[in-house]
Amino acid sequence: MTQDVAPILVRREGAVLVLAIHTPGKRNAISPGLYDALTDALTAARTDASIGAVVLTGADGYFCSGGDLNQLAKRRELPVEARREKLEGLHGLIRLLRDFPKPVVAAVEGGAAGAGLSMALGCDLLVAARDAVFSVAYVKVGLTPDGGATSFLAQVLPRQMLTEMCLTGDRVDAQRLHALGVVNRLTEPGGAGAEAIGLAARL
Repeated sequence: MTQDVAPILVRREGAVLVLAIHTPGKRNAISPGLYDALTDALTAARTDASIGAVVLTGADGYFCSGGDLNQLAKRRELPVEARREKLEGLHGLIRLLRDFPKPVVAAVEGGAAGAGLSMALGCDLLVAARDAVFSVAYVKVGLTPDGGATSFLAQVLPRQMLTEMCLTGDRVDAQRLHALGVVNRLTEPGGAGAEAIGLAARL
């Protein structure tokens, strides 16, 4: 990814602020500066009286595939404090989403994995395409889940389902999570964004 590619795309739909994660060619994997860009946009939206709600989504038909494995490999070479600082960037963003004074709706197309799942779960409401998949993918690369994913899922899932997701890292489809109450609304593929914006506009 070149340095001039913005980590998020920002647009308005009336009173709804739409923030789209943007990492072309990488299924919107976590990119340098993503946490800062989202944090800055949300912080500005807090006090903007013209914004009534926020939709968090991903560009190009995919929500977020989580950490970029190449970046994670490089991060292992950093001092412990530097690694902790980057992790706290994610945690700070999740706290901001959870504590945000206006409704935040996640619109998930394609999938949400790892930190992407954490961001989706951090929103107040979750709209997903029927063919979207969700994964606590950390275990696939030998990492412990972070970003609040286990805490969020523990509040809504039976223990056995939570354990399955966290110990296997397997993908779970949106329809199954809708039946369990994690996903608020299902749409046809390609329709999650419009549905989320319509829902946010009502709020």
